[in-house]
Amino acid sequence: MSELINKIKSWYNSVTTKQISFDRKGIKPKKDWNIILFLAFVSLIFVGFLSFYIYTKIDNGTLFKIPEKENISEIKINNVLLKKMLDDYDNRAKNLIEIKNGKNIPPNPAW
Repeated sequence: MSELINKIKSWYNSVTTKQISFDRKGIKPKKDWNIILFLAFVSLIFVGFLSFYIYTKIDNGTLFKIPEKENISEIKINNVLLKKMLDDYDNRAKNLIEIKNGKNIPPNPAW
């Protein structure tokens, strides 16, 4: 019986955590935190340089180039389509005036 109790105690001692749980191979909190802080610092410096670069490019006017304005004479208007659109607007204006005067009352769409 004492052998069984000793086996259980040894198994329990091997399963339970020790005072220093990161004493195993590969787990080193100091090294991990140093890596995290180093990467944060490098990222901060990178973002700072990128922000400065973008600011100087925008300030010089070289980042967002505006194309030169086109000549007005190059713009072509489709006269047939323009006339059709203007006629449509005139018809809508006439219908609106008729509705306001009570001559052409549209049916109630809820019925």
